[in-house]
Amino acid sequence: MRDQTGTFSLPKWRLTRWLADPGQDIPLNLRQALIASLFGTLPIFIGGVANTVLVAAVAALRLPHPMFVSWFAFEFVLCVLRTHIIIAAFRAAANGRETPTDLYIVLAVLWGIGVGYGTFISLLSGDWVVAALACLSSAAMMGGICFRNYAAPRLATAMIVLSFGPACLGAVLSGEPIMLLTALQIPFYLFAMSKAVYRLNAMLVTTMRAERDNDYRARHDMLTGLSNRSGLTAALEQKWEMVQQGRQRIALLYLDLDGFKAINDHHGHTAGDRLLKLVGERLGNLLRSGDLAARIGGDEFVVLAHSVGSTEAMQLGDRLIEAVSAPYLVDGHEVVIGTSIGVASAQTGVASPDQLLKHADLALYEAKSQGRGNCCFFEPGMEARLRVRQVLEADLRSAFVNGEFELFYQPQINIAANEVSGFEALLRWRHPERGMIPPSEFIPVAEDIGLISPLGEWVLMQACNEAAQWPRNLKVAVNLSPLQFRSGTLTQSVGNALATSGLAPDRLELEITESCLLQENEETLSILHQLRRLGIRIALDDFGTGYSSISYLRDFPINKIKIDGSFVRDICSRSDAFVIVQSITSLGAGLMMSTVAEGIETEEQLLKIREAGCTEGQGYYFGRPQPARELVDFLNRAELSSVDLGLSLIPRDLNPSLLKPPSP
Repeated sequence: MRDQTGTFSLPKWRLTRWLADPGQDIPLNLRQALIASLFGTLPIFIGGVANTVLVAAVAALRLPHPMFVSWFAFEFVLCVLRTHIIIAAFRAAANGRETPTDLYIVLAVLWGIGVGYGTFISLLSGDWVVAALACLSSAAMMGGICFRNYAAPRLATAMIVLSFGPACLGAVLSGEPIMLLTALQIPFYLFAMSKAVYRLNAMLVTTMRAERDNDYRARHDMLTGLSNRSGLTAALEQKWEMVQQGRQRIALLYLDLDGFKAINDHHGHTAGDRLLKLVGERLGNLLRSGDLAARIGGDEFVVLAHSVGSTEAMQLGDRLIEAVSAPYLVDGHEVVIGTSIGVASAQTGVASPDQLLKHADLALYEAKSQGRGNCCFFEPGMEARLRVRQVLEADLRSAFVNGEFELFYQPQINIAANEVSGFEALLRWRHPERGMIPPSEFIPVAEDIGLISPLGEWVLMQACNEAAQWPRNLKVAVNLSPLQFRSGTLTQSVGNALATSGLAPDRLELEITESCLLQENEETLSILHQLRRLGIRIALDDFGTGYSSISYLRDFPINKIKIDGSFVRDICSRSDAFVIVQSITSLGAGLMMSTVAEGIETEEQLLKIREAGCTEGQGYYFGRPQPARELVDFLNRAELSSVDLGLSLIPRDLNPSLLKPPSP
């Protein structure tokens, strides 16, 4: 069997397999390491075989009998063959080719036979100088065999018996009575050396197992079984030389799980760990032979793909997103997460594996900045954008401390009652240098850096405080981030805001998106019911996009449906958009839910919306968002009166005459 890692091959012949068997249930990689240890180092090997040749040569010169001459010739030829074989084996192993392991083992056995034969004939020669030299050499070789070949205890035992065992018979046949004492001692010596071989083998195997386990732990993530950062680095460095030479193409795909923290916080770390293991299994199932998946952080994974270009790498990224985003069953709960992926390939200008990983990390930042579930390929301009992002993060933290945030309010019009029903609170950031920064730019960053929950609490408190100063027929709508919704403190935050501001609960409307409802349905339902018991109204925002499951309207305590502006935009030009809006309004009416059309910008759109049956409207046609101070001034000086919602409906500057007097 050829070792696929490019070391020494395992023996194939039945006899050599038996001789080389370590005698224990040992995995393939350890067997290969044990076989490699049989080859030892070339200088030690040459020293051993040269010694036997020299001893045979001295004996042949002192006793030029055909037996001694043939012994010397045998040892010399065997020395040449074994040296040639071991050199060839080292070269083959270095080049990843098959090594002549079987022949090497057979020649080792023949070498033991040659040493034993020389000792035997030396004892029978009557020349005690030659006999002593041969016996000393044989005993020394036996020690060398024990400590050099104990990786294969059967082979070592056979060589020990063959090299020194004939001395026992030679002592008996030597004609010297005193040698009988030696003949009695030798079997015990052979037995002791054989036992030492097996004990050394057991110690070696135990040590190798421990080293293998330690090496595995050092290079693998114990939770998922994937490689860790060290394992990924080692794999990259192993391939890097071929990459630099243009003989290999590789790509890194850097994955960050979307929504994992919420599941980990809600279900606990044990469930989070199970989820990570399932993600690791899915990654492993998608990879080809030779690819590598690693977990390098809490919910961060990296895939090292070989022999791929940019197109294939992006296609792999899309498959990974699809696989990771499919639902999971964890502790009896179905949960859904997503992933964002940054892709980088080793190409001209990439100086090191660390730089390649950095490029993939930059591409991941870009993917996450575009929204979740995206896959982006590295471009040089991303480094500059990352620096901008880092500055934005720092400014965002400072903005919260320095009070740079404020709320703007956009009117919501009750079409049927011809009046303004309330305002939606919209967060704005007034940067001291850059001016107004749009929410689409800073809200995702706030979510990524963990600022969204305290920022959301501030919005709730501020909106309730300001709405408490309005006429009591006006409501205020506040948007919730999915992360804020899953924080576990939402109900308490809402209760504190109402209690502090004195705002009536039925004047507060919380807008949630469908992404809030995609996970943890039982917990979500419980929180919504808690809010409803406080008297809060719940609106489902951006309905018609995403999953748009009608079951949400049935299963969750929702009061209002906000129809996504994309349908309003097309309502005058596409009949299907009108049908969809009309269907949603009919559905809402049947479920006793009001419907709001977002994004109304023209009179024509308003007429269509009214025809479709929407109860409320919102958009630039009625008024742009304006800061609280302007809204309060306007409410204070307004002459509250009815208007006719006809063709000359509400002016876009939100004329004060639109507001009806508050109910007494």
